[in-house]
Amino acid sequence: MLRQCFSVELATWSLWESSLPRSSERTCRKPFRRKSRAFTLVELLVVITIIGILIGLLLPAVQAARETARRMQCTGHVKQYVLALHNYHDTYRRFPSGYIRSNYAFWTSAILPYVEQDNVYDLLDFSVASNWAVNGSQNADALQRRYDLFLCPSEVNDHEQDHFLVNRVPTNYIACASGLVTRESGPDPGPQKLMYHQDLDGMIFDESRMRIADALDGTSNTIIMGEAINRPDISQTDYWNLPQSIDHWPIGSPSFGSNEVSEVMGTTAIAINIVLDRSTVPYIEERELCFSSRHPGSVNMGIVDGSVRLVAETIDRKVWSALGTRANGEVVSQ
Repeated sequence: MLRQCFSVELATWSLWESSLPRSSERTCRKPFRRKSRAFTLVELLVVITIIGILIGLLLPAVQAARETARRMQCTGHVKQYVLALHNYHDTYRRFPSGYIRSNYAFWTSAILPYVEQDNVYDLLDFSVASNWAVNGSQNADALQRRYDLFLCPSEVNDHEQDHFLVNRVPTNYIACASGLVTRESGPDPGPQKLMYHQDLDGMIFDESRMRIADALDGTSNTIIMGEAINRPDISQTDYWNLPQSIDHWPIGSPSFGSNEVSEVMGTTAIAINIVLDRSTVPYIEERELCFSSRHPGSVNMGIVDGSVRLVAETIDRKVWSALGTRANGEVVSQ
């Protein structure tokens, strides 16, 4: 009986021991974790290259869109100019003179009341030319003030010192004095007219008093003003071997001579944007007197009829010249 009981207990112990997990199975298992794989150097370079290509494709488009916006804003400036000139004409029955010899006042000073600058105009003293050069005077303050209307958004215009007046602010818009004249300095009388003569073929020039009715070639075929860039970094000598730079100024000047007409007036007898080409012209005057802009391959021009046109620099030279004359009898094809 005792042996039988011992056998039963032994069998029970064996059964309980066999039901236990083995030591290896009793070991605590770590939870499963998926290993993360990092970028390889090749993959990283590929991603960087793709991003660079996308940026290279997008930047020109963004820059083109910004330039289009700036050009449209410039077009608005030119439109304001031609409207102001028409308002001046409605008041005085003529367009303003390019400049006045007695006091060195420019055509842009005459239209100040018509571009919401009455307060500036009312403070100007037109009695003597020397008033423009006196630092601290109302005239000098007017020349040192920044007017958004006088500046093209695409152009970089920095304050400069000119004719002993510091911080003078330039402009990017000049009148059209001629479609035939290409020089402002030289022998007088000589083989051709010069830009400071008072009998030029354009609409606004030295002491001019032109009316709309004087545009016999047609108001839609005659330019009255347009864009011109400043390049003070370019300095060369003129016909008389005097140093000149490419600069344009509004309102008036502390000093104004026959070789400085290009500060306020230009001519269509010279190709558009030739200011950027140093290789094809012998004197700096051609670059000073040409119409030019930072808009790629074109320039905004104001027409006598009050419209604004974007003229391509590839325009036929004869057509371009004809647009600057008021009564030369040319037939201009649109």
